[in-house]
Amino acid sequence: MGGKPISLCVMDFGFIGGSMGSVVGEKVARAGEAALAERIPLLIVSSSGGARMQEGTYSLMQLVKTMSVVERVKAARVPFISVMTDPRRAASSHRSRSSATSTWPSQMP
Repeated sequence: MGGKPISLCVMDFGFIGGSMGSVVGEKVARAGEAALAERIPLLIVSSSGGARMQEGTYSLMQLVKTMSVVERVKAARVPFISVMTDPRRAASSHRSRSSATSTWPSQMP
């Protein structure tokens, strides 16, 4: 971004509603780990319908996995930027907004 490296995650609503299953959770966690290791900003662009319920408990555990990495990113004072796209559901919106260093809605009022 601006010629500087970032760790980037983008969720696509066109693929199973952008929901977070075990693979997506692992990818987000790895992006956060890379941001920590390299001390580069973590940017997550999310468009999510929430947890991927067909995965049951595994999907619900992704909240804990991803938020623990995000909290470690913040504790290390590495920027975390959340770009929220439409559609977003209440739980995932709150989770992204409350944790981000900077939050950008995809549409300005």
